[in-house]
Formats: sequence, C-alpha cells, structure tokens
Amino acid sequence: MEYLIRNDCPHCSAPIEISEAIYLTKCKFCKTNIIVARSNPPVYTLGRFTFDKHLLIPYWRLKGLGFDIFKTQTSGYLFDINVIAIDEQLFHALVAIEERFYHKSLGIRAQTQPLSFLKPLKNAQLLTPIPFNTITIKKYPKHKKPLHTVFIGESKHLIYLILGIQDSYLIETLTNKKIGQYIELSEKYFTTPNQKIAKPLYSLCPKCGDLLHGYSNSLFFICYNCTTGWYINNGLLTEKNFIILETKNENVLYMPFWLIEEFKPSAIFHFLQDIFHSLTFVKKNKQEKLKLLIPAFITPPNNFIKTIQSVTLANPTQRKVKEDISEDITQYLFPVKVPEEESKDAITLLLLEFSRRGKAIEIPKKIEIFKSSLIFIPFEKKRYRYFLSGTMISLVSKFIDIHLKSKIF
Repeated sequence: MEYLIRNDCPHCSAPIEISEAIYLTKCKFCKTNIIVARSNPPVYTLGRFTFDKHLLIPYWRLKGLGFDIFKTQTSGYLFDINVIAIDEQLFHALVAIEERFYHKSLGIRAQTQPLSFLKPLKNAQLLTPIPFNTITIKKYPKHKKPLHTVFIGESKHLIYLILGIQDSYLIETLTNKKIGQYIELSEKYFTTPNQKIAKPLYSLCPKCGDLLHGYSNSLFFICYNCTTGWYINNGLLTEKNFIILETKNENVLYMPFWLIEEFKPSAIFHFLQDIFHSLTFVKKNKQEKLKLLIPAFITPPNNFIKTIQSVTLANPTQRKVKEDISEDITQYLFPVKVPEEESKDAITLLLLEFSRRGKAIEIPKKIEIFKSSLIFIPFEKKRYRYFLSGTMISLVSKFIDIHLKSKIF
C-alpha cells in the first residue's frame, strides 16, 4: 500500500502526483525531470483547509523492518502501518467525544486523495505527535514483552489529518460531515512544526549542471559528467562519496551499502571492531580499522543482521574499484532505499544482538556517524539468488527484483 503525494512542478507550476516511494519523476506537461526531496521526517496533510479554524491530528506512517529483542532470541518482521500519534490520555479524551471517528489508524482515508506537504499555517492548531519509536507495532502479553525494539525504516512519515472547526463542532474535511463537538485543549498539547518547506528540485547536478541519473525510487543519483554522487538529505541534494567495485562476472547487480568507518561513542566503535576481529577465522591485523557495511536496502528481517555481519566480515572494500563509470551501469545499480540516518539504528541493533549473546556493553542513547560513504558491491545472479562473488553470502532475488521495476532516468 503506497500513498500519493501532490506537489507542483518548479518549471511550469503544473500539479504533480507521485507515489510516496518515488523521488525522481518527469512533469507530464513540460517534460522536466524533477527530484521531489523530503525533509526528515516528511510531514504531510490529508484533507482540505476550507474553514476559518482547523485542528490537525498527527499519524505516523511507518514502513520497514522491526526487531524485538528478547533474552533468548531476536524476532524480526516487516511492517507497513499508519497509527495515531498523540498522547494516550489525549486520545481517550477525544474518543470520549465521538468514538466512531477517532480510530487509531487512518484506514482508507489516506487513499481517498493525495497527501500534500505541510505549509506554514495561521488558522490551524497542530497536536504534538509522540516519537515514532514509542509506537507499539506488535503486542505481547505482559510477561513476554521484548527488552528492546528497533525500527529500520524505509519510510517514517508524519501525516496530519485536517479537521475543520465550526460552531463548536469538528468537521471531517474529506466529507464535510460533523463528527463531534470541539473542546478547547491546553496549549501544552499543541506544537509548531520546525521544518523547511518541501520544494521540488530540478534533477541537475549542483556542481556542473548536467542531468542526474538513477532509479526513480532511489535516494541517490549520479552525475556521469563530473562523476559525483548526490544524496537526498533532509530536503536537499548533498554530495556523497561513493565507489563501485570492479567485477569480471556477468549478470550482476550492484547492491548499495552504507560504509561506516567512524562513529561515536568511540568506545562502542572499538567494541564492535574487537568483536568482528574475534569472529573471523582469518588472521587479521589488530590495527586494521572496522569498516562496517550496512545494507542501504530492505532485506527479509531474518537476514538483515546476518547480512551486516557476513558482508562486513567478507570485507569486499579491499577489492578493486571500478574506474570507468558510464551511464550504461545505471540500470545495474540497485536503488538506495534506506536513509543513512537508519545506520545508527542498525548499529544499535547490532549492539543489542551482541549484548543478548552475553557481550557486556552499555547501549548508548545517541550515536553520531562522522565518516561514511556509499559502496556498490557486485552480486552475481544464479537462479533464484544473488551471490557475493567468492563467498556463500546471498540475497533472495524475489525480494530484490521487485524494486527494479521503477523507471530509470
């Protein structure tokens, strides 16, 4: 289930409607290539501003991988949900007004019309959303609750449902029906969003002005004229170092990984470095720094941790780098689907997994990445799997190929 997003072409101002998973598109009217960049997280509205006053109710739209860490195991699962994002006390107060309307999910409402980017408003009150990591996706009995939960999100969007206020009543702006009586709420429940207005960008290299190339559903694009990589980061195009590894094999797909070479707390970095050194059967130089490789794509949940560990241990970064890069390679570069910010959660997940296995470590509240880049590693397709050459490390092709149906620019 994917929602549509409405915006305007920066060249001709014509309306554009794209899937929430699409970043690069072409205007149907003026044929201009456009990058629809989002803030982090993107903030949308659903409904219409047709009244003098409005109340906006927040919902989290979450899509990706979830991991519940128990004492004896880690349970992974895929999720694709939208759920109300307000304080539970406030939620019950609103439910008491009109229980039939205030459901915990948007249901099919988000499919009735496209979402719009949130813009500065003077006639609306926005309820403060709770943090996405406080949302409960899977419910467990009290005696079986997980010790920790980690989300690796492909999408973490905030959607505000627009309600009109008229004559002390709340009006559903999608249907113009009265849904309950409006009550004045304390100012502590409201917020002012602190974000940049999302503006579509021309898909031109900020350095040389040539066209950018890549899959329409990717967060990363390449300019082949000046050989630079550009990554969508918090509503802007930022230059990102990248390398593509050389291969002599045919029928390959270059899978993107976030190459993390330095992060803080440094004690945690060295802790992981020592663990990976101890896991390998090959004699390693203890002075060699850890090069952590985290998938920039969604894998089956039960393979995500395994993929991080096995690819990091294989250390393909020592292989030869491809020097001759041309547009022909674009179709073989798998789209970057997982934002770099999610690497921090992946590191936390690794620490929790090692901690569960008996490694004594204090989980940090905050991780800061200081040195990172994108690396595209060739995987050769053999029947129903993609294999990292020279290893038994593989990815299920059925899970991978579905993302290659998007348009290539």
